[in-house]
Amino acid sequence: MKINISDLTWDKFIYPRCNKSQKTITAYIEALSIGAKFPPIKIQKVFNYTDENGNKSIQAIIILDGIHRWSAFKENGIKEIAARK
Repeated sequence: MKINISDLTWDKFIYPRCNKSQKTITAYIEALSIGAKFPPIKIQKVFNYTDENGNKSIQAIIILDGIHRWSAFKENGIKEIAARK
């Protein structure tokens, strides 16, 4: 399935890596520029979500795996990314 980049949430508490690697993101951006294809990111829809700033929402779509791919697509101006549950 395809999902809008802007609909996704990176929750630092849930995500297994605490930091993003800009080196990895830059490499992915370069790969995208020459037509590389990436596997879908893994997501999970959650309800009654409260983010790290205490903001509450009825639902959110959390990134479980693929933060570097998501970041590269986002920085490259791509609006959608392949995702799986």
